[in-house]
Amino acid sequence: MSIATETPAVPACTYQRFTWECRGDGFLWDADHDGWDPTEQDHPCPRCNVREFLARAKDEAQTTVDWQSGGQYQTGEDIWLNHLAYALEQNPEAVPAALAELGPVEALVPDESSEDGSAVRRHNVAPAPVAIGSAPPGHGPMFTGVIDFTAYRPPLGQADPQWPAVVRWVAARPFTGPRALMRRFGIGLQRARWLLVELGLFGVVRGHYSRLALAGHLAGRTVYAYGMYRVNQQAWRDLQGGDPWVRH
Repeated sequence: MSIATETPAVPACTYQRFTWECRGDGFLWDADHDGWDPTEQDHPCPRCNVREFLARAKDEAQTTVDWQSGGQYQTGEDIWLNHLAYALEQNPEAVPAALAELGPVEALVPDESSEDGSAVRRHNVAPAPVAIGSAPPGHGPMFTGVIDFTAYRPPLGQADPQWPAVVRWVAARPFTGPRALMRRFGIGLQRARWLLVELGLFGVVRGHYSRLALAGHLAGRTVYAYGMYRVNQQAWRDLQGGDPWVRH
């Protein structure tokens, strides 16, 4: 098999992580190598080839109980959730269609009480709606399911009396999360998550892909709740300039 000695043409997709780059056909290549094989399709691009990226994660999650390498440990369920969270960070608009095509994911986890030492955790299903911050029996805190957005009745987002103080406090920090808001403002988990969801819609914060907690729909759009958020570096400057997302 001949190996090309030139780098791929500049692709429309600009995905890059370390030395790995999208080569323009939905797959990645290692730019640190001298040559590349145009027929190699081992690494789907998580930005422009979301369905294949998640399809391979599904296959791996359903056939791997757990693995450990270089001090990193993951179960089959971890594999699925981490890939899903990263796809949501890279191309959130493409994820719903990909999930609809892929169907349920029966991810494996260790279970010493079973005959084969494993158990199945089902994802990408439509369970009964759950309130933000909770999960059905059998699912851990990383459960990604359906949020019932009618379950939380107090004023949301900008209507919350804590909104101005929360915005100023969050904007002055590089990272934050619902637990930090709970401690600082003495509020509950659901209220803290709602405030962060709204800040995310305004672009003030962005959820950390590896800390996805819940996903659901609100006013015709998909929104996500995370355990940790990166704060927009421009947030504090925008705040000082009287940005409209701050209610004075």
